[in-house]
Amino acid sequence: MDFICKLFAIGILSLSLSACFSAVGESASIFGGNEIFTAPDKFVMDAGESAKFSLKNVDPDLFKVEKISQSSTGTASCRIDVSFVSSTEREVTLSSCSGQGPVTVNYGKLKAYEILINNDASVAYQTPFGIDIVGDNAYIADSGSDSLIRQNLKTGVKTSLVSAGLGNAVDVAVDKTETYAYVVDSSGDAVIRVDLSTYALTTISNTGTPNLSYPTRVVVSEDSSFVYVADRSLNGVVEIDLSDFSKRIVTDSSNTSTIPLDIPYSLLVDSTRTYLYVADRDQQALFKINIATGDREILSSNTVGTGPTFNKAHSLSFISSNEMAYVDINSDLVMKINIDTGDRSIISNNSMADSGPSFQTLFSSAKYGEYLIVSDSGLDALLKVNLKTGFRTIIGK
Repeated sequence: MDFICKLFAIGILSLSLSACFSAVGESASIFGGNEIFTAPDKFVMDAGESAKFSLKNVDPDLFKVEKISQSSTGTASCRIDVSFVSSTEREVTLSSCSGQGPVTVNYGKLKAYEILINNDASVAYQTPFGIDIVGDNAYIADSGSDSLIRQNLKTGVKTSLVSAGLGNAVDVAVDKTETYAYVVDSSGDAVIRVDLSTYALTTISNTGTPNLSYPTRVVVSEDSSFVYVADRSLNGVVEIDLSDFSKRIVTDSSNTSTIPLDIPYSLLVDSTRTYLYVADRDQQALFKINIATGDREILSSNTVGTGPTFNKAHSLSFISSNEMAYVDINSDLVMKINIDTGDRSIISNNSMADSGPSFQTLFSSAKYGEYLIVSDSGLDALLKVNLKTGFRTIIGK
């Protein structure tokens, strides 16, 4: 069995196994199985660090060092050393890395799993909370530094856009043209608009009533005409008209269509601005809310649908026309919710073998191609989660 095929077989490498199977006529599991490959000792390499892992059950007649190369979507490059441990084991070391971004080890045309090279510490996450993604740019509300940070997801390069005036920045939403970002300041009970060209700040939540009391989440409509804010003290959702910053309550406890919201901690708006979707932390349920009437219905809960239970909701993301990814901060898991049936299934959690660095304190998420990008305030990092396999890697620190 070829060297890189063995890497694929135990789950450290991320690409399809089909090339290996067609070449050698064998089958393997993406995760675990025969324990050929140990996990690397680190998934992020800061300046001056090295990373190591071991290959076991190596066939010395098939292994060819000269076929190993590397690639990066950023500027990162590393020295790669392969050392002899025994006739069936080799140790691979990455060291002396320059540049910034992910490094992928290649064997011929096959690609290995990427490791983040984090040489630039000038912009670092300090309790990253809310996240939104437009194109290849992730925007992060960093609560520890009260900053708005942009990270290019291809190159790994981070830029601090605003580092003052945002109060306690806990969430962010960005319009599709990347003209404005809307940041929730939970300490100031406000939503602040950031001009992404000039970085001028405008508080847009002070006009009229109701006054925000404990805002937690913000989303912007597809047409960039309205912003919606989840507020845990109001037990509801507030709409802000971006033409004049006027406000109205979309839904709260005065609407008795079903059980009231308690602590809404996740918020989505559909593309036609017909419905909002809210995962409530204490009600442990996913609500669908009619924007025009404020009527609520429960799509999934611990008594509606089957699968893992809700515990402490922190984020929702659309991943298909009828599916959402749900992040639970207490259970340290990402699960998928079918909004037609309410059924739930695990995408990724710490119990999965050989699945990458463990979650610590998950907060927010956004879909990026075949991946879910999640913020983890315990790791002070962004992680990329494969929506099919559940495999995780750190992509920003």
